[in-house]
Amino acid sequence: MDVAVLGAGNAGFAFSGHLSLMGHRVSLFENEQFKDSIKTVERTKKIKLVGTIDAEATLYKVTTDMEEAVKGAEVIIVPVPAFAQETMFDSYIEFAEEGQTIVFFPGNYAGLRFYKKLLQRDMSNFITIVEGDTMPYATRKSGDDESNILGIKKKLFLAAIPSNRTERVVNLLNKELYDIFVKAPNVLYTSLNNSNCVVHCPTAVLNAGWIETYKGDFSFYWEGMSPSVCRVLEGVDQEQVNLGKYFGMEIVTEKDFLFDYYGIKKCDTLYEMIQLSKAHGATKAPRSLKDRYLSEDVPFGMVPISLLSKQFNLKTPTIDSIIHLANILNEENYLAKGMTPAKLGIEGLSKEEILKYVNQG
Repeated sequence: MDVAVLGAGNAGFAFSGHLSLMGHRVSLFENEQFKDSIKTVERTKKIKLVGTIDAEATLYKVTTDMEEAVKGAEVIIVPVPAFAQETMFDSYIEFAEEGQTIVFFPGNYAGLRFYKKLLQRDMSNFITIVEGDTMPYATRKSGDDESNILGIKKKLFLAAIPSNRTERVVNLLNKELYDIFVKAPNVLYTSLNNSNCVVHCPTAVLNAGWIETYKGDFSFYWEGMSPSVCRVLEGVDQEQVNLGKYFGMEIVTEKDFLFDYYGIKKCDTLYEMIQLSKAHGATKAPRSLKDRYLSEDVPFGMVPISLLSKQFNLKTPTIDSIIHLANILNEENYLAKGMTPAKLGIEGLSKEEILKYVNQG
């Protein structure tokens, strides 16, 4: 397939290298302002993969020209942080070609946000927006042209908006890319099923002193997620599950996530399971509280759960506490900056109206 990968960060390198090794023609795009991050790969067209995969991949194109990157691509993959998705989408849509599929990993409510834009442009049938609940890879760039893939998930949920397009997309991507994708009910499910805010936000807040003192020089998972911290994670987890249950959806708990996605043995506690995860153990803590673990995962992960729960009179005391503390720690107002129901196009809608919207358009 012709595949465009928009964003040359950690996941962008992993996607580009791995898909190229699988025989696809991959065009890697990065914004002009970050061109220094791709200067080596732009010159050589090569990415070295280490860790779970040990090989050197040759890319088809490396460019800062969006039109060049997406021209003729069947699938557009956008593996960037939530706060960078809108810039990528707005740049891409000017050069979108009819029938293309654009996939966001992870979704972070991209489906709802950008479908709203397609409706405003009368383009809802022109391209298909898809989102995954998480990223296929646990990965970090380990050099200017090198990606260290620590692990690859065994399954990943996908949904299109409207969801009546999902089956076609899942069949296509399982056949052509990775045979790990599972059809999700809709994009509300994939965004709620993202575990990033569950694990990142409470751990960063409760390890604030250690992060500031040691500048991230400790294992975020193995050392930062102590037994008591894990109990707070499970409190956040339950509130996310409760919202999903209200919509008739079974959100994957963090313990089940580690078992289903990474194959980690089930234990009595979340703490025990995290201690068994080699893919997570090597992950260092963020160097600053301004890191995406709070600056992205609070406004794009915790805030929509909190506000959508309130729209239906559901309680989220643990999540609200973490948002409040994150606001104080970073001198921010994440509730105002975050993904509100209004920004997602679902403010004031009933449960039935929201489900009809994500399922039928």
